[in-house]
Amino acid sequence: MRKRAPSRRGAAWDPALRRARPDIPTMAPPPGWPPAGRLLLLGLGSLWVALMGRMAARAQAPTDDVFLHATWLVNRGSGSFGPAVTLPGQPSMVVDNVLNNGRVYIQNASLDVSDEFRWGSLFDPEWSLFVRASIPSGDSPEWMVLALEDEDGPVKVLYTRQWVTLFSSSTRRSFPGGPVSLLAGAAVARDHADLLGLAEPPDGPREVRLWELTNGTLARVTFGVEVAAGQPANASPGPGRTFYLSTGSDLWHVRHGGVAAGPAAVQSIPLPAGTGTIRQLAATRVVTDAGQCPGAADVVMLLDGDQVHVLPCGAGGAGSPGEAGSGYAAALPAGASAATGRLVSPPPAPALDEAYPFLYFLQPGPGPGGAPMRLWRADVRSDGLSWRQLLLPPGHTAPGHLQLVRLRLTLSGPSSGEWALLADQHVLLESERFRCHTDESIVCDGPGGLTGGALGWVCAPTRAMAPHVVPGQLCGDCAEEHYLDRPEDEPPFSSPGHVCRACADSACRTCDRHDCLVCKGARVRQPTGPGGAMVCVDACSEGFALWGGVCLPAGLDQEVARFDAAGRETLPGPVLGSQVTGVGATRLGVDLATGLATIPPPGTEPGNVLLFAGPGRDPLLMGMEDIGHAGKAPPAAVRLFVQPPAEAVLGVAELGPTLNAEGRLVMALLLAERSGRISLAWLSCQPAGPGQGCTVAEPSALIRTGIQTLPAIRRLDERHVYVTDDSLVSSIFWADMDRLTWHNDWQAASDLLPLRKGWVVHVSIMEQAGVGPLAMLVQNDARWWWNGVMGGLLPADPNWGTYRAVLLPRGPGPGAAGPEAEAIDPGPELVLVLDTTAAAWDVVRVPGSLPSAGGTGARRPSTLSQRLGLLPEAPDLAADMRPSSRVFGVRLAGGSAEYPSALVLLSQKYVALSVLWCRPGGRSAACVLLPAVLTDLPAELHLTARDLLWAEPVVYTPAGPSPNTPGLLVSVLTFAEARGPVYLHLRVPCPSGTVGKGCLACADACAECWVPGDATACVRCPPGRFLAAGGGTCSATCAAGTTPGTGDREGICVPCPPGTAGPTCDPCHATCVLCSSPGDAMACLTCQPGHLMTALGSCVEECIPGTMPGIDDGHEGTCVPCPASCLD
Repeated sequence: MRKRAPSRRGAAWDPALRRARPDIPTMAPPPGWPPAGRLLLLGLGSLWVALMGRMAARAQAPTDDVFLHATWLVNRGSGSFGPAVTLPGQPSMVVDNVLNNGRVYIQNASLDVSDEFRWGSLFDPEWSLFVRASIPSGDSPEWMVLALEDEDGPVKVLYTRQWVTLFSSSTRRSFPGGPVSLLAGAAVARDHADLLGLAEPPDGPREVRLWELTNGTLARVTFGVEVAAGQPANASPGPGRTFYLSTGSDLWHVRHGGVAAGPAAVQSIPLPAGTGTIRQLAATRVVTDAGQCPGAADVVMLLDGDQVHVLPCGAGGAGSPGEAGSGYAAALPAGASAATGRLVSPPPAPALDEAYPFLYFLQPGPGPGGAPMRLWRADVRSDGLSWRQLLLPPGHTAPGHLQLVRLRLTLSGPSSGEWALLADQHVLLESERFRCHTDESIVCDGPGGLTGGALGWVCAPTRAMAPHVVPGQLCGDCAEEHYLDRPEDEPPFSSPGHVCRACADSACRTCDRHDCLVCKGARVRQPTGPGGAMVCVDACSEGFALWGGVCLPAGLDQEVARFDAAGRETLPGPVLGSQVTGVGATRLGVDLATGLATIPPPGTEPGNVLLFAGPGRDPLLMGMEDIGHAGKAPPAAVRLFVQPPAEAVLGVAELGPTLNAEGRLVMALLLAERSGRISLAWLSCQPAGPGQGCTVAEPSALIRTGIQTLPAIRRLDERHVYVTDDSLVSSIFWADMDRLTWHNDWQAASDLLPLRKGWVVHVSIMEQAGVGPLAMLVQNDARWWWNGVMGGLLPADPNWGTYRAVLLPRGPGPGAAGPEAEAIDPGPELVLVLDTTAAAWDVVRVPGSLPSAGGTGARRPSTLSQRLGLLPEAPDLAADMRPSSRVFGVRLAGGSAEYPSALVLLSQKYVALSVLWCRPGGRSAACVLLPAVLTDLPAELHLTARDLLWAEPVVYTPAGPSPNTPGLLVSVLTFAEARGPVYLHLRVPCPSGTVGKGCLACADACAECWVPGDATACVRCPPGRFLAAGGGTCSATCAAGTTPGTGDREGICVPCPPGTAGPTCDPCHATCVLCSSPGDAMACLTCQPGHLMTALGSCVEECIPGTMPGIDDGHEGTCVPCPASCLD
């Protein structure tokens, strides 16, 4: 990496930084100036003397040139913004320079999430340039956007030389007496503006006039200044309802008296004799601040003769003209011409409280083939101007519009921001402010040489663009054909020892330390490198077969999973499965004594399923392990709501659990109702101690959010939920767990997939993907949109069309054992399932690690296209009509890093599966999807084209082997209104007598098992032997209290039927209903009707002397001792 010596050439724009730079002249007052606090106590004349005196000034010799560097962004619209609008104490707004579909943009950058201001747009559209009045055919109007203090939005004026109107007005107002060239405007109120213009009637003298424009009228104010033929007129608004006006070589101060019809006061401001024609005028603040000069502005004039005249506090601040010769004139720098160039000054004085002591001069180039545009900056000093040339980036030597804007670039600076140049839509910053000397990931143009980059900077050697990944680094990624060498448990580039190294295989395009992930050209990968690493080969070697761009070992088991069971989810009560309207995964439990919900500690993963049983009913809670299990216990009702939902609930997602500021556990449930509305319920309780859960004190009230759609609903993290519908109308809900409030915002997101560390994969309109911090998206950060983060990972590709995105887990999962438990987790792999018109399952894979996993990939990565297999019909994932397929990823049980997950396509009539295989060893990142396996759904589960598709599924990956479903890899529970809740079981397809990965043999004592080689893990026994009632072991006879079952329970020991007992299940005594010993009258547990239970265990018709029938709760049907007060 090229090291750069510290440079003293990058001038800072922050005044605080300027004071810290010995080579930049400071703005210290000249000797004899009073302290700033005393300036306000001086009289008007004394103020002038204290500020400038009447000394002549000249331009000082230029100092070293300053390099400028442009921020990175993709231009939008016309490629250039129109004029900026700035209010006191606020960052600037900018306006489109086109009227049709034009916008007003405000700054919106969540600097608390990422302070990377050098990448992406800082401006977000806030208001549209909507014109109510009709525009005559052939007219090409211009517009002004005027700042209005104490108002969020500006006042917008549309005009031609013949008419004018407010954007909010439906009526155009004609200029009486002939054409008018508007010179300046000032907002008075929301629908009220003062306008100063040059009237050029065909039969009269040219005259500057003043008007008041409202929605109802265009009223002329009594005032006029004649302008000789051929003389230019310029104007700029001052504080309050004032303007500065120049005509030829004369300067005027115009003040509106506040009376509707006027008159306006006009005063001549004397200028030194011989002052040339004023070509440009700005009333701003470059010397005095608003406290020193409250009623006036510093006037800056560009004069014939290549002079700049600065008149501090023009008009004296109290309406009286300044003294003749006040201020000073200074020459433009060599090579600058007042005839062809222009000043770039700070905005009008009403926008400024403090002075910004710099001016800029822009000299256009001579045209094609000639010298480029030149730019100078002048330090405005007490006795003149000190010019320095600013070297524009090569790609911005001829910007269409260059202006000064105030930007908020740091949280630690003033809330109003700092001044910077805006070239079209790119911010230009000097080297120090661009962090050229502190960001080791970039190399900037400078005195030592040029980089050749259009923006005046490039990524350092071996680096690639990746903002927001590494704090303070624009290029936080390794370049193609390189990988980041670092310890896996350390964040990228967090240590000097983290280095981008070249791939070991020169034929590799994308790699990590262990494997090649994508080869160059037509080469394919094969696991024949050192330690079985993936390397690039021209063709597969003997013993390998090509699939998906990878030479797989010929003996590799490619059918490791299959959906072998699907059916309607049956419930043993109290609600039938057919009554269920929606399902969702939950972390909640239930206190069986009270029926109230229990909240687990933070970090708990879902372990249960919420089943909504129809309008007006409490939901049910079922363990995930019971999905599809016929012998499960009845689900428990949970009293979640004071009043259960009055309409069907189709889906649910939850926020939390988190600890709020008071130490209470808090969760929120978002319910998707049949009407399309979202309801929300807050749950909270006080845990007894750290790491413990608790039971809520009472049910929660439902809150209707007012959001209406027909949604799928998905949790992103503990505070955010993503809601979308079949037309991909999407929204993000987020919660304040301390205030128990919620917020939502509509988003253009066809897919939003959560990553670790608060990042997400964001897919917009099914055709472009980006990766970034979720908090930036939630805050509508301008850097996310307009080809910032959005589309930054994968721009739209016409070869792909539209797609749905899925994340497939990699690395070892729960239950991993042996060497696989030590495998590295590279994070999930991003897979794009193409919405092709072909009857095929086509995907695009994004190998490597996404940024939140500590890897690279914020830049556009290399991709791999793969056809997984043919389908009965096109997958139909489109958003422009009701889709017929849903795609999702599942983590496979067993913790295998070699077979970590699978891609699932659930259609109306079948389910397709493709398992992800990853090369054992290394980072478990060199993967390929295996050939698809299709399974038809039972005919009774088929959906028609009229039916709503399957809902967002509940996916259960068992932590270990389950006796309920031997070889189970995944259970899926989904729902469709036409079919109710439906389960699918994904298992290892093993022959009878084997189970699990590799189909290992069961113990000899078992016919089938759920753990290989374990005689206590039987689920079916050999002929002539019986499975214990609790499962697990096989015996020649059933244990005491059980008997061989019949029918579907044949071969299984079942508990003795009622009325029997003992090892052989013999009948109880005739007086007993249940007993502990057959035939024994003294071994009754319950009695026949009409009999009473005695303390000795017998059943009698009448109680013996000294006892009586019990009458209170708990003693009914028994004989109890008589009270002591009774004789008998």
